[in-house]
Amino acid sequence: MTYTSAQANKLLKKLHDEHAALLDRENRSKDFRAAMGEDVESVRPAYDYGDTQNRLAELEQRIRKVKHAINVFNATHVIPGFDMTIDEMLVYIPQLTQRKNKLADMKARLPKERVEEQYGRQSNIIDYTYANYDLAAVEADIQGVSVAFNRHIIRGCRAVKVRASGFSAFESVNAPLAADVSGSGLTLRRLPPPPSRPFSMAPAGLAGAAERERSTVKKEGNRILCRTETPFPATTLSSIFCISRWCWCSPWC
Repeated sequence: MTYTSAQANKLLKKLHDEHAALLDRENRSKDFRAAMGEDVESVRPAYDYGDTQNRLAELEQRIRKVKHAINVFNATHVIPGFDMTIDEMLVYIPQLTQRKNKLADMKARLPKERVEEQYGRQSNIIDYTYANYDLAAVEADIQGVSVAFNRHIIRGCRAVKVRASGFSAFESVNAPLAADVSGSGLTLRRLPPPPSRPFSMAPAGLAGAAERERSTVKKEGNRILCRTETPFPATTLSSIFCISRWCWCSPWC
């Protein structure tokens, strides 16, 4: 029988669950308690040692075969466009995540920071720590950190693992895919520019002071427009004004 990678992983999980359930039943029935004077046979749980060991051995053999087949597939199947096997990619993705976290920490540093504490307590000595690297270079590098999986390129800051197995293990959260990979090469996905609409101000009346921000959504052709109204007290006028703005909204907002 032929399985896809996702089907093989599902089968492996099912076999592991059956093995764990059988072990649990064995642990709960291999010994039991009976009260003084109680009929032992009436409380004896059903348990066949030989049959249980045979079923465990059969499940373990099937688990070994399926796991070996998955490992062979991962070690020999090359992902088109990346010149990497699946096994290498499974190692490469955590490396990308580690690199992204390191660069994000370096990016957050200031070129010069004052040291407020020394040896765990406040100090009157003025000391500074200096970044010994080019912040612009770090910024450029972190922009390029992405996750490549299942023929898709996902921005590193948006990549989240949502499944434990299968090619669709990673998804892009609140952002579109950066690119697609196919036999013809890499296809970049670019966001359309937002429409330029001016801000307008209109009096909203005193009754609007207690109102919260209101949003209205409407569709124009292939675009979705969101109108947001934010009441705020004017600093030089006695009335209440409302900022009304139209902005372009995308499905991933």
